[in-house]
Amino acid sequence: MATSALTSADLDEMSFQDLRQMMISQGQKPKKMKRERMIHWLKDNLSLPKITAAEKRKQIAATEREKENQRAHELALCQLDRRATADFSNSSRTGQGPVPFKVELTVKLLPKFTEQNVEEYLITFEKMAEIHGWPCDKYTSILHAVLKWLKVFAELDIEDCKDFSKLKEALLNAYSVVSEVHRSRFRNRTQETHQEMR
Repeated sequence: MATSALTSADLDEMSFQDLRQMMISQGQKPKKMKRERMIHWLKDNLSLPKITAAEKRKQIAATEREKENQRAHELALCQLDRRATADFSNSSRTGQGPVPFKVELTVKLLPKFTEQNVEEYLITFEKMAEIHGWPCDKYTSILHAVLKWLKVFAELDIEDCKDFSKLKEALLNAYSVVSEVHRSRFRNRTQETHQEMR
């Protein structure tokens, strides 16, 4: 233990062995010296600042208060971090806030696309987007992820693919034609079967 940082109150708290080692380091041979006698000799011969036990308790109390303040500060930081994490989680569930938008998560929420009900699918898509707070500029990205294999995308230029209203119109037009083709095939088949039956 360094004697420069040592106070008289520290000597009172030191163990017998530590006091003995300090006496030896000062050139003394404390053969049959009792603890109190060693403390008295060290206080007299080392020029230690005279700090009373009450002052030492004040120092310890101040140190403890400082440690407690540090713990309180760290606890407050942890609570803020937890609140921020909770806010982040809540905002990710509602689709609001600073959470980065992920198209792949929205695709999982959407129903399976069927060519027979394109208009119904687009209405459902728009309602779900509104309910979940999806950004409007991501609508086309979501549709591309769901309908990636459709020929409609290949026929539109890139700017039209990015514009939801134009993409929606193109999908409705493409599938209204497909519906008409299916209806005409159905009508033709029914007429053929009627003719065959006669």
